[in-house]
Amino acid sequence: MMKTDRMALFLMGMGIGVTAAILMAPASGEETRRKIKKRASDAADMVQDRANALKTSVMETVADAKQRINDTLKRGRAAVDKGLDSADVAVAKSRDVTHKVGVQVEQVGKQMQTI
Repeated sequence: MMKTDRMALFLMGMGIGVTAAILMAPASGEETRRKIKKRASDAADMVQDRANALKTSVMETVADAKQRINDTLKRGRAAVDKGLDSADVAVAKSRDVTHKVGVQVEQVGKQMQTI
């Protein structure tokens, strides 16, 4: 059973118990109605307070999740940027090596022509 279901059952049981106690207590009809109204108002206030606390908790959880997602995205972007930088360095080195090999091949070709 979920926590909210248990809370709802608890509140219903409390309301039934309070109402039964008030109805069985010796008091005038007007006083009994006033007590029931007060207890119902108190219960409604308690439910509203619990709902507000739950809303606040959910909002904090969502904000925390958003922050974690943003942090993860930043780290991911940084890793991708680092990978791209490394790739750029590797491409530049391979161009340099390719150019040097091309120069050497050209020199060997010229030497072969002179033989």
